[in-house]
Amino acid sequence: VIDSAKPLRVRADSVALSVGASGDWSVSHNGTDTFQANNTGNFYITNTADDKDIIFRSDDGSGGVTEYFRLDGGNTNMFASKTIQFADSSKASFGAAEDLRITHDGTNSTIDNYQGDLLIRQQVNDKDIIFQSDNGSGGTADYIRLDGDTGNLNLYHYGSLKFNTTASGINVTGAL
Repeated sequence: VIDSAKPLRVRADSVALSVGASGDWSVSHNGTDTFQANNTGNFYITNTADDKDIIFRSDDGSGGVTEYFRLDGGNTNMFASKTIQFADSSKASFGAAEDLRITHDGTNSTIDNYQGDLLIRQQVNDKDIIFQSDNGSGGTADYIRLDGDTGNLNLYHYGSLKFNTTASGINVTGAL
């Protein structure tokens, strides 16, 4: 019987607290790091309290503690509170068959779609979709702009407008 008024302590480093007939789940501390191990079946972390969360926190780099990731039981979302960094050649996949994949191989970045159309939508009134790249001088410049305010399609050369569609037709700057 454990006395509920006193904490249960294992007062030695590198000694595991085990649960299960074969020590199936264990927690241990080696004097520096803490380990949790499951040696059979799936490992479940469950919060059954209504509208409550599972929160992953760690040092914030300044001596405090901050949230890094949260499973929000109130609105059934997962929140990344800090940057998620994917290692080179790993991918972010979406859809049951990995229908959309975003990867970076250490040199190139790729967005691949394997199902249906690939839609890029601007949902804010009168705002644009802008494609930018190097401007030839170490900065960036517009190359394509889909103007949500005017409906124009604008094509640029190093940020200088060369072609655009308007309600009345097409404008071209420079020789054809």
